Order: sequence, then C-alpha cells, then structure tokens
Amino acid sequence: MSNFDPLDTEGGDVAAMLSALPRAEAPANFEFGVRARIAQAAKPATTLMPFMKVAAPLSLVLLIGAFVIFYGVLPGG
Repeated sequence: MSNFDPLDTEGGDVAAMLSALPRAEAPANFEFGVRARIAQAAKPATTLMPFMKVAAPLSLVLLIGAFVIFYGVLPGG
C-alpha cells in the first residue's frame, strides 16, 4: 500500500528514485573530521566593525544631547 496521495504523481517518482540509491554510511571519524576543520578555520579579519558598534550609538546619543542642550539654552524657546 502506498503512503502517497493518488493525485501526487511527483512524490512517487521521488520516492522511487530515493529508494534506488545505495545506502551510504558516514566514516567512523566523521565527527572528529568536522571538528578538526572547524578548528582550522581562518579567524575573521579584524575590521572597524567593533569600533563602529560602539561609536555609532555613542555619536547618536551625543548628537541628541547637543540638540537638546542647544535648543534648551536658546532664549524664547
């Protein structure tokens, strides 16, 4: 008995192709190999992004503070 809907013609084709493939097993040291590749990965190049992550919000706060102080000191405001 098929597990597919009778109107689903593509599902049966895909299932037949997948069942025809030979079974593949991962090597015994697969997990060790993955961990070794991760450990060998190059460190990302240092950029200005850490500096910008601090400088951008700080400059925004200073800009808003200067705006409030400037317009708070003006006479007739």
